[in-house]
Amino acid sequence: MRELLTMWRDTRMVMLVAVVAAVYAALLIPFKLFTILPGLTSVRPANVLPVFFGIAFGPAAAWGSAIGNLIGDVFGGTFGPGSVGGFVGNFFFGLVGYKLWGNLGPLSSGEEPDFRDQKLRQLIEYVAVAVAAAAACAAIIAWVVDALELIPFSVLGPIILTNNAVSAIVLGPPLFYLAYPRVKEMGLLYPDVLRARTSRVGPTPPAPGRSWWCRWSGSGSRCWCSGARPGRRPRSASAPSASSSPLSRRTSPARTSLPSFGTREKGNGFRRPTRVSTR
Repeated sequence: MRELLTMWRDTRMVMLVAVVAAVYAALLIPFKLFTILPGLTSVRPANVLPVFFGIAFGPAAAWGSAIGNLIGDVFGGTFGPGSVGGFVGNFFFGLVGYKLWGNLGPLSSGEEPDFRDQKLRQLIEYVAVAVAAAAACAAIIAWVVDALELIPFSVLGPIILTNNAVSAIVLGPPLFYLAYPRVKEMGLLYPDVLRARTSRVGPTPPAPGRSWWCRWSGSGSRCWCSGARPGRRPRSASAPSASSSPLSRRTSPARTSLPSFGTREKGNGFRRPTRVSTR
């Protein structure tokens, strides 16, 4: 779950949050006219998007779905106390698909959700993921609204569950079939973004608490580390001596000459320095 916070460090993930929120809100607002419960819920074919975006974009879809639903409430005229539950519920609507796809054990198809190979198994897995995501969203929203004493949980919960699940199950497979390969080609799938970020950052350093040991090259310019407490080297490892450095061999001759002034140069008034050699 830590990726829900660390993803904000990646520019492409932040961009995906904005894209998901904008697309989700743009499809929610026009259908606010087809109301089921005034001020609370309406016909929402856009409910297929949190599941699709969740499987494709990972944690970016959770934040994008929550923000997009809030924007839809504000501009669709349904903003109110229940919007708090809508924000949290749609957050999990996008999160559950990302967490469950490929982790359902016997129900998992072992394939990417492009509905090209093992279509029946992918459909079974997708229906299970969509129903679970819709149920999580419905439970959270209905609980918040019931706690606000607006509509009982037993009334609102089944309506939201049915509304979410039907839209996701009916519209999801065609959407995945058409859009998933295109998103993959653009390198925007969450595993691809994560892989690109890891390659930019470099290899992961050893876990805290392990000890570091360094083997120094002859010039002392390179160090190989196999785990360690930074700033320490084992007792057996020693820093390179001054004489072993190529620079020290060039700048530290065996004989050291010290200048001294003694004789006068013939033909001018300056003293020519003579050198006294010492060992």
